[in-house]
Amino acid sequence: MCRRHGIDFNFLGCIMVRTMWEEQRQKELMANRAALMATTLGAAGAIVTPTLRGQRMLDTMAVVRACEDAGVKTVLITEEEDDEDGAAPPLLVTAPDGVGLVSTGDGSAPGPFPPVQRVIGAGPIGDHWYAEQPAPHGRYGTSHLNDVWGFSLLSCVDY
Repeated sequence: MCRRHGIDFNFLGCIMVRTMWEEQRQKELMANRAALMATTLGAAGAIVTPTLRGQRMLDTMAVVRACEDAGVKTVLITEEEDDEDGAAPPLLVTAPDGVGLVSTGDGSAPGPFPPVQRVIGAGPIGDHWYAEQPAPHGRYGTSHLNDVWGFSLLSCVDY
């Protein structure tokens, strides 16, 4: 995002918050503080990403709601819950109306995946990107997409 600062948008910074609060009032306080920081910085929009599932997702959604209530338009980028053979909802809780949502998948899709015609957002692309790819690893197979600390070379425009 720093690479696109001044070109596509005005990057104001990152706000990181602790999750796994025990009480609802603590979750709300943390979420409201995050929204206050965003509005104090003058943010018109925010990209919110959770680190895992369960309580962390509840805390993340509290931040999304607080930002939206404060007038900061929010996009949530998240993995979906494993579908448990179609019996589980994709998210533990839903986002407020008007929130953008980007799904990075749930890791339960069978592979291998067929070759693609076009690859975007991957930086330098080699021929192997266009080949058949193996299925993702692990229960939440999209874990390789979680770059919550910002160490990848992808910008939000590339992503």
